[in-house]
Amino acid sequence: MTCPHGTVMSCTAKHRPDDDRLGEPLCPDCYDYTGSVLFNALAPELWRRFTEAMRRHVAKSAGLTLRELRECLAISFAKVAEYQRRGVVHFHAVIRLDGPTGPDSTAPAWATADVLTDAVRHAAGVISVPATVPGKSAHLLRWGDQFDVRQITMNGELTEQAVAAYIAKYATKAAECVGTLDRRLNPMDDLAALPMLAVTSCGHVRGLSRHPA
Repeated sequence: MTCPHGTVMSCTAKHRPDDDRLGEPLCPDCYDYTGSVLFNALAPELWRRFTEAMRRHVAKSAGLTLRELRECLAISFAKVAEYQRRGVVHFHAVIRLDGPTGPDSTAPAWATADVLTDAVRHAAGVISVPATVPGKSAHLLRWGDQFDVRQITMNGELTEQAVAAYIAKYATKAAECVGTLDRRLNPMDDLAALPMLAVTSCGHVRGLSRHPA
Protein backbone atom coordinates (compact mmCIF):
# COMPACT_ATOMS: atom_id res chain seq x y z
CA MET A 1 0.00 0.00 0.00
CA THR A 2 1.34 3.41 -0.97
CA CYS A 3 0.29 6.91 0.04
CA PRO A 4 -0.79 9.63 -2.42
CA HIS A 5 2.86 10.74 -2.58
CA GLY A 6 4.05 7.31 -3.70
CA THR A 7 5.61 6.25 -0.38
CA VAL A 8 5.11 2.66 0.78
CA MET A 9 3.13 2.85 4.04
CA SER A 10 4.90 0.03 5.86
CA CYS A 11 8.44 -0.62 7.00
CA THR A 12 10.01 -4.09 6.98
CA ALA A 13 13.55 -2.95 7.84
CA LYS A 14 15.17 -3.97 11.11
CA HIS A 15 16.30 -0.85 12.96
CA ARG A 16 19.01 -0.54 15.56
CA PRO A 17 17.90 1.18 18.80
CA ASP A 18 20.02 4.24 17.93
CA ASP A 19 18.68 4.55 14.36
CA ASP A 20 17.77 8.22 13.81
CA ARG A 21 14.89 7.16 11.57
CA LEU A 22 12.95 5.63 14.46
CA GLY A 23 9.92 7.77 15.21
CA GLU A 24 10.06 9.63 11.89
CA PRO A 25 6.97 9.64 9.64
CA LEU A 26 6.98 7.12 6.81
CA CYS A 27 5.82 10.02 4.64
CA PRO A 28 6.50 13.53 6.00
CA ASP A 29 4.01 14.97 3.51
CA CYS A 30 1.20 12.76 4.86
CA TYR A 31 2.00 13.04 8.55
CA ASP A 32 -0.40 15.18 10.55
CA TYR A 33 2.04 17.39 12.46
CA THR A 34 -0.79 19.71 13.47
CA GLY A 35 -2.68 16.77 14.95
CA SER A 36 0.36 15.70 16.96
CA VAL A 37 0.75 19.18 18.44
CA LEU A 38 -2.96 19.35 19.22
CA PHE A 39 -2.91 15.95 20.89
CA ASN A 40 -0.05 16.92 23.20
CA ALA A 41 -1.76 20.20 24.04
CA LEU A 42 -5.12 18.57 24.74
CA ALA A 43 -3.92 15.33 26.35
CA PRO A 44 -4.82 16.66 29.85
CA GLU A 45 -8.39 17.29 28.68
CA LEU A 46 -8.54 13.82 27.12
CA TRP A 47 -7.40 12.32 30.43
CA ARG A 48 -9.97 14.40 32.36
CA ARG A 49 -12.80 13.18 30.13
CA PHE A 50 -11.50 9.62 30.45
CA THR A 51 -11.61 9.72 34.26
CA GLU A 52 -15.08 11.30 34.24
CA ALA A 53 -16.41 8.62 31.87
CA MET A 54 -14.80 5.95 34.03
CA ARG A 55 -16.55 7.26 37.17
CA ARG A 56 -19.90 7.46 35.37
CA HIS A 57 -19.57 3.87 34.17
CA VAL A 58 -18.67 2.55 37.63
CA ALA A 59 -21.67 4.39 39.09
CA LYS A 60 -24.00 3.05 36.40
CA SER A 61 -22.71 -0.50 36.91
CA ALA A 62 -23.49 -0.23 40.63
CA GLY A 63 -26.89 1.39 40.10
CA LEU A 64 -25.75 4.59 41.80
CA THR A 65 -25.72 8.28 41.00
CA LEU A 66 -22.35 10.04 40.88
CA ARG A 67 -23.12 11.67 44.23
CA GLU A 68 -23.92 8.30 45.79
CA LEU A 69 -20.74 6.86 44.29
CA ARG A 70 -18.60 9.57 45.89
CA GLU A 71 -20.09 8.69 49.28
CA CYS A 72 -18.83 5.09 49.12
CA LEU A 73 -15.92 4.99 46.68
CA ALA A 74 -13.05 6.99 45.20
CA ILE A 75 -11.13 6.21 42.01
CA SER A 76 -7.46 6.99 42.59
CA PHE A 77 -4.68 7.00 40.02
CA ALA A 78 -1.06 7.84 39.37
CA LYS A 79 0.09 8.43 35.82
CA VAL A 80 3.28 9.16 33.90
CA ALA A 81 3.23 11.00 30.57
CA GLU A 82 6.07 9.68 28.41
CA TYR A 83 7.19 11.47 25.25
CA GLN A 84 7.80 8.87 22.56
CA ARG A 85 10.45 9.32 19.90
CA ARG A 86 7.92 10.76 17.50
CA GLY A 87 7.18 13.43 20.13
CA VAL A 88 3.63 12.36 21.00
CA VAL A 89 2.57 11.80 24.62
CA HIS A 90 2.09 8.20 25.80
CA PHE A 91 0.46 7.52 29.18
CA HIS A 92 1.28 4.87 31.80
CA ALA A 93 -1.09 4.78 34.77
CA VAL A 94 -1.99 2.82 37.87
CA ILE A 95 -5.69 3.07 38.72
CA ARG A 96 -7.33 1.68 41.85
CA LEU A 97 -10.61 1.72 43.76
CA ASP A 98 -10.46 3.11 47.31
CA GLY A 99 -13.04 3.85 49.96
CA PRO A 100 -14.63 7.32 50.04
CA THR A 101 -11.77 8.93 51.98
CA GLY A 102 -8.94 7.36 50.00
CA PRO A 103 -6.52 4.51 50.70
CA ASP A 104 -7.21 4.59 54.44
CA SER A 105 -10.79 3.40 53.83
CA THR A 106 -12.15 0.24 52.22
CA ALA A 107 -13.98 0.14 48.90
CA PRO A 108 -17.36 -1.66 48.75
CA ALA A 109 -17.27 -5.42 48.14
CA TRP A 110 -18.82 -4.98 44.69
CA ALA A 111 -15.95 -2.69 43.59
CA THR A 112 -13.74 -5.40 42.10
CA ALA A 113 -10.87 -5.29 39.64
CA ASP A 114 -13.24 -6.61 36.97
CA VAL A 115 -15.60 -3.68 37.55
CA LEU A 116 -12.68 -1.28 37.20
CA THR A 117 -11.38 -3.06 34.08
CA ASP A 118 -14.78 -2.78 32.41
CA ALA A 119 -15.03 0.91 33.30
CA VAL A 120 -11.55 1.69 31.97
CA ARG A 121 -12.14 -0.09 28.65
CA HIS A 122 -15.55 1.53 28.24
CA ALA A 123 -14.26 5.03 28.98
CA ALA A 124 -11.30 4.65 26.64
CA GLY A 125 -13.61 3.66 23.80
CA VAL A 126 -16.22 6.39 24.10
CA ILE A 127 -14.41 9.62 24.92
CA SER A 128 -12.83 12.05 22.47
CA VAL A 129 -11.78 15.68 22.28
CA PRO A 130 -12.57 17.79 19.19
CA ALA A 131 -9.95 20.30 18.09
CA THR A 132 -9.98 22.92 15.36
CA VAL A 133 -7.33 25.12 13.80
CA PRO A 134 -8.34 28.08 11.61
CA GLY A 135 -7.92 27.20 7.95
CA LYS A 136 -7.45 23.46 8.60
CA SER A 137 -9.76 20.47 8.84
CA ALA A 138 -11.16 19.52 12.24
CA HIS A 139 -9.42 16.89 14.36
CA LEU A 140 -10.94 14.33 16.71
CA LEU A 141 -8.49 13.21 19.39
CA ARG A 142 -8.94 9.90 21.23
CA TRP A 143 -6.99 6.99 22.69
CA GLY A 144 -5.37 4.77 20.09
CA ASP A 145 -5.24 1.04 19.48
CA GLN A 146 -2.20 0.54 21.75
CA PHE A 147 -4.29 0.34 24.90
CA ASP A 148 -3.14 -2.25 27.44
CA VAL A 149 -4.95 -3.01 30.72
CA ARG A 150 -3.63 -5.51 33.26
CA GLN A 151 -4.78 -6.33 36.78
CA ILE A 152 -2.31 -5.95 39.65
CA THR A 153 -2.25 -8.82 42.14
CA MET A 154 -0.23 -9.92 45.16
CA ASN A 155 1.37 -12.95 43.53
CA GLY A 156 0.41 -12.91 39.87
CA GLU A 157 2.21 -11.75 36.75
CA LEU A 158 1.95 -8.09 37.76
CA THR A 159 2.68 -7.53 41.47
CA GLU A 160 2.91 -4.31 43.50
CA GLN A 161 6.71 -4.52 43.39
CA ALA A 162 6.63 -4.82 39.61
CA VAL A 163 4.30 -1.82 39.39
CA ALA A 164 6.64 0.33 41.49
CA ALA A 165 9.52 -0.54 39.16
CA TYR A 166 7.26 -0.05 36.12
CA ILE A 167 6.26 3.50 37.07
CA ALA A 168 9.80 4.40 38.14
CA LYS A 169 11.17 3.18 34.80
CA TYR A 170 8.83 5.27 32.69
CA ALA A 171 9.02 8.33 34.95
CA THR A 172 12.80 8.29 34.52
CA LYS A 173 12.57 7.54 30.80
CA ALA A 174 10.15 10.41 30.25
CA ALA A 175 12.42 12.79 32.17
CA GLU A 176 15.41 11.77 30.05
CA CYS A 177 13.47 12.30 26.83
CA VAL A 178 12.82 15.96 27.60
CA GLY A 179 16.21 16.63 29.19
CA THR A 180 14.98 17.36 32.71
CA LEU A 181 16.47 16.19 35.97
CA ASP A 182 15.20 13.03 37.64
CA ARG A 183 12.89 13.55 40.60
CA ARG A 184 12.78 11.50 43.75
CA LEU A 185 10.20 8.71 43.60
CA ASN A 186 8.62 8.14 46.99
CA PRO A 187 7.76 4.56 48.07
CA MET A 188 4.24 3.50 47.15
CA ASP A 189 1.75 2.65 49.90
CA ASP A 190 0.94 -0.99 50.53
CA LEU A 191 -1.22 -2.04 47.59
CA ALA A 192 -2.44 -5.35 49.00
CA ALA A 193 -6.09 -6.28 48.51
CA LEU A 194 -6.95 -3.16 46.49
CA PRO A 195 -8.65 -3.46 43.06
CA MET A 196 -5.95 -2.03 40.79
CA LEU A 197 -4.99 -1.89 37.13
CA ALA A 198 -1.89 -0.96 35.20
CA VAL A 199 -2.91 0.95 32.07
CA THR A 200 -0.81 1.96 29.08
CA SER A 201 -2.25 4.09 26.28
CA CYS A 202 -1.20 6.31 23.42
CA GLY A 203 -3.19 8.78 21.38
CA HIS A 204 -4.79 8.57 17.98
CA VAL A 205 -5.23 11.29 15.41
CA ARG A 206 -6.40 10.41 11.92
CA GLY A 207 -3.59 10.43 9.37
CA LEU A 208 -0.68 9.51 11.64
CA SER A 209 1.84 7.11 10.04
CA ARG A 210 5.38 6.56 11.30
CA HIS A 211 8.23 4.18 11.94
CA PRO A 212 7.63 2.31 15.21
CA ALA A 213 9.31 4.05 18.15
